[in-house]
Amino acid sequence: MQREHEEAMRIDFQDLLETRRQAQTELTESERDALTRISSGIDQRWRSGPYAEQWRFLRAAHDEYRDRPDAGRQLLDSITYNRDQGRDGGVTDVEVRSLEQVVGRSHIDGVRSRLGLDRGR
Repeated sequence: MQREHEEAMRIDFQDLLETRRQAQTELTESERDALTRISSGIDQRWRSGPYAEQWRFLRAAHDEYRDRPDAGRQLLDSITYNRDQGRDGGVTDVEVRSLEQVVGRSHIDGVRSRLGLDRGR
């Protein structure tokens, strides 16, 4: 996945989450329908595109983190530690960045600091 496609995916994912959040607020039915069409269009475009696998991973990571945030943080902590020890565990850079996006960059920076791994990435 080229970097510009990854960046577009991450922006679209945030837009998807935001439109879904907005659709849960007090809106007219037509406003809610418009937001639903927007979020469905974003999701469909990525699910049927060349980066569908990366999109599915990002969606699954989000859903898992939403349902089990502690497990998501622990997974990212473990992956971060192993990668810093030179072991990738079969996790791609794009997948790591997806986990970081879902869990939040501030969490991973805190973990790196606590472990004394403040190298710039």
